[in-house]
Amino acid sequence: MTGQIEVSSLKDVFRFPFRRPDWPVPFLIGSALVFAGFWIPLVPWIFVAGYLVWIMRRVIEGEAPSLPDWRDWGALARDGLKATGIGLVYLLPGILVYLAGIAFYLLVSVVAPFAAEGGGGEEGWFLLLVMFAMVVFLLSLFLGTLLFFVGLVPLPVAMAEFAASGDFAAAFRLRRLWEVIRVDGWGYFVAWVVLFGLGAIAYVAMMLVYYSGVFCCLAPLAMAPVAFYLWLVGAALFGQMCRESVGLLGGA
Repeated sequence: MTGQIEVSSLKDVFRFPFRRPDWPVPFLIGSALVFAGFWIPLVPWIFVAGYLVWIMRRVIEGEAPSLPDWRDWGALARDGLKATGIGLVYLLPGILVYLAGIAFYLLVSVVAPFAAEGGGGEEGWFLLLVMFAMVVFLLSLFLGTLLFFVGLVPLPVAMAEFAASGDFAAAFRLRRLWEVIRVDGWGYFVAWVVLFGLGAIAYVAMMLVYYSGVFCCLAPLAMAPVAFYLWLVGAALFGQMCRESVGLLGGA
């Protein structure tokens, strides 16, 4: 993936979750954990994050992408906790800005009508306050989204550096991350386009299922394996891209 992504390489990445003879077993376990994460906050997804780190580590070490067995749950949890921490560090600023804007708007929207009932000709001021809260919310939406994507861009390389070394601090050596991205910037961009394209196709398919009426009750169940598949492809795709970028840098 030195400047371009070969079609054969993409086919391998797209197909690897289904190549094991017994692939339904590890795939369904991962999908079940993703589904459980919709109802149990964070904990099931920590194990999924550790599993993705394992896949990325194998690819970086030169192995063909494959589904490992779900074993050594303690090691999965340790790697998953670290990977989750890395993700939070990069993405939390944008999320917090967005949530702060929502909280401020809701607070003003709830308090202003009660305060306006007191009369005194202050309704105009409360209307202005609500408009100001709306502006703040829109600004927080814009800034939060911007910060989210700023954090999202280097995140796969940060995960790859952690997966390769096992060192949590390696995910925050920004100069190193920039070098890995810069040496094959076009390949990195195409990898994101491929992953977002798959996500867009999956989203459209899910919406068609949901609005079909007949199968709408199946949509939540279908979301889990689709999301797990996309995460598997992303781990293998960026693991391969980072391995080859590090090779171009001459690093170990």
